[in-house]
Amino acid sequence: MHQHELAQRMARLRELRGRRWSARTIGGDVVRFADTVKKTADQKDRKLEAWVTVVPESLRRGVRVDSGGGVLTAKAPSASVRFALDRWLRGGGTDKLRAAGIGRVRLR
Repeated sequence: MHQHELAQRMARLRELRGRRWSARTIGGDVVRFADTVKKTADQKDRKLEAWVTVVPESLRRGVRVDSGGGVLTAKAPSASVRFALDRWLRGGGTDKLRAAGIGRVRLR
């Protein structure tokens, strides 16, 4: 086998084994990102709607609610409100929220 023939075979092998790059635009990534954001927002909207529907208005007053990572976090404005929410949750409120689609609630 001659040097020239060997060099041609090596070049051909490099072509076949080389990484193939395709023309890729950002459009597909943007669409996937937008879909993810919309899905997350829809999930949060459903959880917040369930919170408003299930929790009595007297306990919701002044409470800030956030949802993330499968946990709904309720931030009470005072210890007395947090205590009242805790009593309501332990007295059956957790089951009502679970039935409405909220798995876990964290009080702060």
